[in-house]
Amino acid sequence: KVSAFLAGLFHSGLIRRALVVAPKTVLTHWIKELSVVGLSHMICEYYGSNMNIRDNELQHAFKEGGILLTTYDIVRINYHLIRGDFYNDTGDKEEDFWNYVVLDEAHYIKNPNTQRAQILVEIPCVHRIAISGTPIQNNLMVQNKELRERIKPYFLRRMKIKVSLETGLTDDKKLPKKDGLIIWLKLTDCQRRLYEVFLNSELVQFESEGNPLAALNY
Repeated sequence: KVSAFLAGLFHSGLIRRALVVAPKTVLTHWIKELSVVGLSHMICEYYGSNMNIRDNELQHAFKEGGILLTTYDIVRINYHLIRGDFYNDTGDKEEDFWNYVVLDEAHYIKNPNTQRAQILVEIPCVHRIAISGTPIQNNLMVQNKELRERIKPYFLRRMKIKVSLETGLTDDKKLPKKDGLIIWLKLTDCQRRLYEVFLNSELVQFESEGNPLAALNY
C-alpha cells in the first residue's frame, strides 16, 4: 500500500525524494513491490559493502530524485550524508530535503532515547510514515494492559451491574447468570495433520520468554 501511495505521488510530480529505512532482509521485498507499481527506475540501493556504489546511489537520489533504500545501521553510521549536508546544491530548503521518510519495522525505534531513534528524527523531511506489524513489543501482560488502554475509548461493553442500575432492576430481578456451553469438535484427518505440522514448526518450538505459542506443547 505504501508503494502504491508513493507511486501516485511520484507520477503526479508531487514529490522528488523518498527515503525507505528497513532491515536488510526486507529491502528485497521493497524492490519487488516498488517495481510492481512502476517505480523500478527510481530505486537507489544505499546498502551493501561497496562504499563507492553506495555513494553513487546516494548522489543520484540527491541530484535526480528517487527512492533511497537503506538499513537502520547504515543510517546510524552515515546519517550526516543522508541528511544531505554535503550534497544539497539543488536549492531545496533543508526541512524539505526528503519529501517522505518511511520506516519499515518501525518497532526498531520503539525506544525514543536510543541513538538510532534520535538520528532518524534529525533527518530533514516533510512527512514520516512508520510501518510495524508489532507496535507493542513486551511481555504478554504488558501487551494486554497497553492494548486495553488503547482500545478502551472504542470498546463497547455494558456490565451486568450497570444494566441493573440503568433499568432499575431490584436484587430479586437481576439478570440471570450466564450459562456457558462447551462443545468439543473432532478434527478431521486433514485438520489434524495441519495442526501437528504447526505444533512441530519453529514458531511453536522456539521456547523463549513471552512466546505464548510454546505453551501449546505442554
